[in-house]
Amino acid sequence: MDEKDKKGRILIVDDDESSRRSLSLILGKNGYEVETAGTGREALEKAQQIFFNLTLLDIRLPDVEGTKLLAPLKEMHPGLAVIMITGYATVETAVQALTDGASAYVTKPLNMDEVLATVEGLLGKQRLIEEKVRAEEALQESEEKLRIMFESIKDGITVSDLEGRILEMNEAALRLFGYTHKEEVIGRNGIELVAEKDRARARENTRRIFKEGRGGTIEYTLLTNGGREFEAEYSGALLRDGSGKAGGFINVVRDITERKKIEAMKSDFVSLVSHQLKTPVVGIKLGIENMLEGLTGDLTTKQKQYLQEMHQICTRNYRLVSDLLNISRIERGVLLVDIAPIKLREIVDLAVRDYRKDVKKKGLALNLEEADEGVVVLADMDKMVEALSNVINNAVKFTDKGSITIKITREGKYGVVEVRDTGTGMSDEVLNNLFTKEKALSGTPRSGGGAGLGLYIAKSFMEIQKGDITATSVVGEGSTFVLRIPRE
Repeated sequence: MDEKDKKGRILIVDDDESSRRSLSLILGKNGYEVETAGTGREALEKAQQIFFNLTLLDIRLPDVEGTKLLAPLKEMHPGLAVIMITGYATVETAVQALTDGASAYVTKPLNMDEVLATVEGLLGKQRLIEEKVRAEEALQESEEKLRIMFESIKDGITVSDLEGRILEMNEAALRLFGYTHKEEVIGRNGIELVAEKDRARARENTRRIFKEGRGGTIEYTLLTNGGREFEAEYSGALLRDGSGKAGGFINVVRDITERKKIEAMKSDFVSLVSHQLKTPVVGIKLGIENMLEGLTGDLTTKQKQYLQEMHQICTRNYRLVSDLLNISRIERGVLLVDIAPIKLREIVDLAVRDYRKDVKKKGLALNLEEADEGVVVLADMDKMVEALSNVINNAVKFTDKGSITIKITREGKYGVVEVRDTGTGMSDEVLNNLFTKEKALSGTPRSGGGAGLGLYIAKSFMEIQKGDITATSVVGEGSTFVLRIPRE
């Protein structure tokens, strides 16, 4: 029998060879590993060399009373189960042995079924105890590891109950909020650590976490112990017990004050540089346009070709500088809107105007459809034209053959502009990140399928006007962008 199949190791101590042989046979057949000893001295020698789970110990041995072996055997093997073997004449001694540490006793002549049942019961109980001890040790070890992790993480972590009362907080959170001892903050409602202006958002986020199990990363203004405000990045999750029942919340808080300062400096720098670049680019662009219109005299064919190329370069640079300025304004939150009633067709005509030459040059068909005439929307003319222009620019850029169709319609309380092209299309992965800041800042490499800065700006401009923009696409067939803006 393999070692892994052994149910336990048993030492039989009995001066009767016949009893030893019978017990060894029956216990061995039932999966136990058995050693025997005929004297107390031999038993102690084997116990020093071999680990045993259980001992069948005769009360009367030739060299010592069996009860005298209880203490040394248990000292060598803590947790050892001992079954005393006794005759009817010495039952009282066996009963006394139970008081002294024996686990059970059996009487001679031995009933092997009784012996097996007693052995099975004791070793089964022993295994349960050992498993419980191992589980408790494993739990303690796991809890210790979690405690070390909890305290060593650099981000602040708080644990609260379903009512929002703080139950635990790591050292990083204590430092973050300006407390010295946990007792100063434990028991307080976590909403007290949020600045008044953000408490409504914090409560709403807590409700969402309770409903969905996890909330996204949100930026809050939080409060230190002294009342100082600081910018923080916050994410939370619902804690559940073993049955899946909600028991509280765990929250991770990171101070982003320095990051915000760096981002603001970067945004200000981009804004400054972009503004300084825009003026000379506009001047060069206007000068080239005047020359192409003949205001400086007649031009040769070669001169016109060079000037047209220079004009295209200036136009691209002007658009890039404008995009950088727009992103800077978006990041700094300084976008202003002038909402007024405007005919949606006027917006479309202005946005299309700058792309007619490019569309014609690429041999594309440009289709304008107005399913609902006279749709009037509430929008900022400049920002709405810019948003739509960016979408059209994207369609022209990624469409080499076929058509671009722009359709005006209405949908409930919204005026709708749909821009549909027959271009390269986009994968689901690109679509999922199409309007994000990260995608915008990654550039516009055609091979990577990026859509560039314009779509991020378009999304921001639509949202600030209480509108929206969505996109669908099929790789190899084209894309459709839908802009929705509130109607008058």
